[in-house]
Amino acid sequence: MIPETEKIRRFVDKWNLNNRLCRATEGEIGLVERHLGIALPSAYKFLVREFGDIYTPFIFDALVEQKVNFPDVQDFDLPLIALETTKACVKAGMPEGYFGFASDCAGNRFCFRCDECGIGREDAPVWCFDHDAIEMKEISVSFTEWIAFYARLGALIGRPYGIARLTA
Repeated sequence: MIPETEKIRRFVDKWNLNNRLCRATEGEIGLVERHLGIALPSAYKFLVREFGDIYTPFIFDALVEQKVNFPDVQDFDLPLIALETTKACVKAGMPEGYFGFASDCAGNRFCFRCDECGIGREDAPVWCFDHDAIEMKEISVSFTEWIAFYARLGALIGRPYGIARLTA
């Protein structure tokens, strides 16, 4: 079995285009956790501490090319920005009790349900808030498996995406 940190590294190595990454600090993560009264999944904390605000716009192209019906992820927000964006989404119709940490190319939000993020839990399901339909849908049983899906998609493509594609 591949450790969760390696799955995240493979995902970032394959898809990230942000060359000026801003990383989250322990203090920022702790502030958000205290504000929400939760413990964020360890894999998510690893991603934002080690890599930060990654940007993955070519996942959408790969999903279309491979004819895979699964939401793309494009922007990962740092925790404090994600908290503010979550508040804005709630005003726009997203149910309370979720923390939206990333978005797709259409602006839908990927979230953790706060009551599924507890002390001692290493991972949590990923939900998607569809801002057009104003509905929540669970899309993965865990953050780690969600990231691993995109890493496997990257391995399936086999060739470089992102920077190499931009210069071709």
